Amino acid sequence: MIPQLRIKNWEEFQHYKDRNPPWIKLHRALLDNYDFCKLPDTAKAHLMLIWILGSQNDGIVPHDVEFLERKLSCHDLDLEILIGHGFLIADAASSPIAASEQTAPMSVCLEEKRREEKIQANFSIFWAAYPKKKNKGDAERVFKRLKVNDDLLQAILQAVEVARQSDDWRKSGGQYIPYPASWLNAKGWEDEHGEPPGGEQWE
Repeated sequence: MIPQLRIKNWEEFQHYKDRNPPWIKLHRALLDNYDFCKLPDTAKAHLMLIWILGSQNDGIVPHDVEFLERKLSCHDLDLEILIGHGFLIADAASSPIAASEQTAPMSVCLEEKRREEKIQANFSIFWAAYPKKKNKGDAERVFKRLKVNDDLLQAILQAVEVARQSDDWRKSGGQYIPYPASWLNAKGWEDEHGEPPGGEQWE
C-alpha cells in the first residue's frame, strides 16, 4: 500500500466539493495562523499546491516526495516541515511523526521561538560591541540569516575587538569602519589585521 498523507482539517477547505473539478477555499484567517506564517515562502507555495492536489482525493495525497515534485512541477519539496508544523498528517505506517502529530507542531514552534530569542540576545551583544551604530535593521536581518550561535558570536566579538585596534578602523576617527551589515555579510570576523602601533588605542 502506498503511504499517504492526510491534509489536516481538510473540511475547512471544502467548497462545492461535489463539483467537477472540485474547488478548495482559503480563509483570510490563514494570514493569522502562526504556523503558516513561520513557514518559508517556498513551503507555503508547496502547501497550497498540495491542497489543490488533495482536492481530487478528499484531502489525501501520496507520501512520496519524488512523485509529488513531478505532479506539482516543483523542486526541493520538504514534506517534513509541513508535517512538523501540523499541516499534513502522515499515515501511521509511513512515518513515526504521525504517532505524535498533536504534540509535534507545538514542540517545533517552541524550539523555533527559543532559537529566535537566543539569536536576538546574541545580536544585542554584537550591537553593543560593534563601534559603528548604523543601519541596525539591516545588520539584524543579516545576523538572523547567519543564525549566529554562541561559538560564532565569540569569534565575531574577538574579531571586532582586534579590528578596533587596526589602522583601517582607527584612522580618521573610525570613518572607514564598515557598516555592521556589510561587515557581517563579508564575514569580517575571518579578516586578518596587522599589529597596531604600540600604545595607540581607538576609542
